[in-house]
Order: sequence, then structure tokens, then C-alpha cells
Amino acid sequence: MVKPKIVATQRPSELQQFAQWFHQDFFLMAPDLLTGTRMYLETLTADRKTMLADELGAFLVEHRSPKVIRNSWRRLGAGIAPRGLDVPATFRAMLDLMRQS
Repeated sequence: MVKPKIVATQRPSELQQFAQWFHQDFFLMAPDLLTGTRMYLETLTADRKTMLADELGAFLVEHRSPKVIRNSWRRLGAGIAPRGLDVPATFRAMLDLMRQS
């Protein structure tokens, strides 16, 4: 008899969890990205908000162009990405909300 192997899985980062919040049905829950960000932040502890803000800040330093931000955002697990908006400004506004709360 072969003994089953247990494989530890790594918990997604705060930024990955946040990106996954923006799933394909997101706009059924929130009218826009910033309202959705506020809703998500209400579920986090202060420590998790700080960690998320740090991770999003680093993400924005590494990814600068709208196309790169959108593509990288999707790779994190987001089902939607901002279109028709100033993408860097939208993500900076999300970051500002995290730092204010």
C-alpha cells in the first residue's frame, strides 16, 4: 500500500487575494473598483491592510505601464481589469484607500 503524500500549499499573498476579489461577477456586488476596494478593506485587520498596501505599492513600482499593470493584475487572479480608465491612477487611488483606512 502506498502512503498518500501531503503537500503543503502556500497561502496566496494579500495582493493575490485582493486581485481575486475582482472576479468576473464583481460588478454585481459593487458599482466600481474603488467602492469594491472599500468593501474589501472592511473585511481586513489593520495588519492585513498594511501588508496589502505594501504589496500593492511594490507592484506599482515594478509595473508602470497600463498594459503591464492590467496583464500582471490578471496573472494575480483578477477576473476583471480596469479598461477605459487611467489604470495607474486607478491603482494609486486603491492604494490611497488602503493607506487611509
